[in-house]
Amino acid sequence: MQEREEFIVDGFQFSSIKDVETAKNELDKIRLLESRMDYDNPIQVCMIYDKAIQNRVFKTPIGYTYLHSLQKYLQEHPVEGKEIRSIPLFMNYTNAMREAASPARQRIKPQAPKKEPAEVRLRKSIIVNAALIIAVVVMFIITLASENPNILNYENAIVNKYSAWEQQLTEREKIVREKEKAFELSE
Repeated sequence: MQEREEFIVDGFQFSSIKDVETAKNELDKIRLLESRMDYDNPIQVCMIYDKAIQNRVFKTPIGYTYLHSLQKYLQEHPVEGKEIRSIPLFMNYTNAMREAASPARQRIKPQAPKKEPAEVRLRKSIIVNAALIIAVVVMFIITLASENPNILNYENAIVNKYSAWEQQLTEREKIVREKEKAFELSE
């Protein structure tokens, strides 16, 4: 990796501009904390150290280096009743490094898929197409044999339904007329 001046912050070389900006922000935070830090008061140093860890203020090696210096200070100036927390790292460095620079990964290449002969592919294609044609034919047979109206027989189903109603109405009218005649005769 070629050293580029814009990727170096406080002696650390970063791989992206975003990481550089994060590191510069952390450097500004450290300078601000240092200007206000009272090293004669280990309780204050312990509170700032704990808050920085709890709030995950630092994410780059620059911030972790600063936390480590605070940790060393607290080890030299222990606060009574306070345990010095370890600095949690939220990255898995060994896997990331192993994946990036593994010589075995460079040597191992996936095997090219085996090509089937054209005759085998043609037979498979014919079998699949025949199965699809049979499925379509069976669906048409089921649709035609079905009693429920569908797109193929909806017109006949509706005509049959209305003709049945018309026949029932005609029969009822006939019965009503016969009863009217019988009623008129009886009067």
